[in-house]
Amino acid sequence: MVNNGTCPECTRLQNELGEAIIAHIKIVGQIQLAAMQQDFHLQATLEPLLSASEERRLQAKTNFKEHEATHLNGNASLPCDDSRTSQ
Repeated sequence: MVNNGTCPECTRLQNELGEAIIAHIKIVGQIQLAAMQQDFHLQATLEPLLSASEERRLQAKTNFKEHEATHLNGNASLPCDDSRTSQ
């Protein structure tokens, strides 16, 4: 990781990724608990949430990686270009 804490967009995207990971893990845990309790209705209810949380997690990871690549042009000391976020 190139960000040394000076790029606000990197920080925002890292936070977004962290939140998406935590949400996904919580849903996985709820599904595992429902399975242990043989609560098939709850499992079925949680499956779409699991899919959505997986999508959110993967998108957040992609967003971070794409932004991080803007720092890897051989000039990691250059300031962050936040022009992408204003779209």
